Amino acid sequence: MLKAVQAMLIQTDVRKFFLLPAWPGEWDVDFKVHAPYRTVIEGQVRHGQITKLKVTLSSRKKDIEIMR
Repeated sequence: MLKAVQAMLIQTDVRKFFLLPAWPGEWDVDFKVHAPYRTVIEGQVRHGQITKLKVTLSSRKKDIEIMR
């Protein structure tokens, strides 16, 4: 089940990260996921909007596409 929830939060394609591709807009969430290429993505969603987003390695932030 953990893998299913993670897939709802983030999916990857080569070097791109797709954030919230299958996350229901009415669900609030605080998350921290370890993604490929030593990237950690932390965030918060409230009422369908991303209210916090932190990417470690900051150079990877440009590779994130938010799927809302």
